[in-house]
Amino acid sequence: MTRPMELHFATIWEALADAIPDQPALVHGPVRRSWQAFDDRAARLAGALRDVGLGPGSVVALYLYNGPEYLEAFFACLKIRAVPCNVNYRYLEREVAYLLDDSDAEAIVFHSSLAPRVERALAGRTGVRLAIEVVDGEAGRAGGIRLRGAHAYEDLATGAPVAERIHRPGDDHYLFYTGGTTGLPKGVIRTLHPTVERLVRVFPARLGLGEHERPETLVASARSRADSGRQPASIPAAPLMHHTGLGLGATPALTAGGRVILLTGRRFDADELWDTVERERVDALAIVGDAFARPML
Repeated sequence: MTRPMELHFATIWEALADAIPDQPALVHGPVRRSWQAFDDRAARLAGALRDVGLGPGSVVALYLYNGPEYLEAFFACLKIRAVPCNVNYRYLEREVAYLLDDSDAEAIVFHSSLAPRVERALAGRTGVRLAIEVVDGEAGRAGGIRLRGAHAYEDLATGAPVAERIHRPGDDHYLFYTGGTTGLPKGVIRTLHPTVERLVRVFPARLGLGEHERPETLVASARSRADSGRQPASIPAAPLMHHTGLGLGATPALTAGGRVILLTGRRFDADELWDTVERERVDALAIVGDAFARPML
């Protein structure tokens, strides 16, 4: 008898990568990652994390702008039951150091432009075993890192050993830090099982993709839609380090077997948003209040 599919992002996304390998999963300007590539790159990053001793419960800080790397690293952590943790890219070294200490982070994935802050935040801290630096363009492919001792993200995403697929219980979680508007940022634990269960049932129905009680039927539905060219698309216009961007814009669309389109600008540009909506035939947007809605209108 086949065991029911786990209500876990990593398990469902792996099944989707098997079911719709050639469909796009991530789009960022000219970069288009298929579901197969999304899974393979995340599996290699997971292998790199595993090879330095990270595993269930290990916290990995994501200090990144919106881009495929954020979602690949998030997926990689979940594959080995590690705990991805958001870090606001506006934070300076003192705030980054606080989050690393408060979360007991054992690894950090960061954008190269933030390397000076990371260097100062890591000074004197021995708990972080692995630093992975995302470098844009040709410099990234050439391993042109700025932080001494860091590993080039692209090298690991394309060359590290693949982490094998494993059983994952429903009490796995990720860590989301609030903005700290009423004091220091506070980490909120989000358990995967109830979150994924809600997304399986609610998000596809909102897009007119039918109701699903189990992830198996969702995966089968995604395969059927891919065959007929009806893959849903979502833009998380908000930053992925904000829960609206990740939890309402990205993970629901991926769990429905859709594609996530990320804006290329680091500041919100309503013209870029509407151009992208038209070009990619987008079904859903995730925005935050009037800061987005007024320019859009």
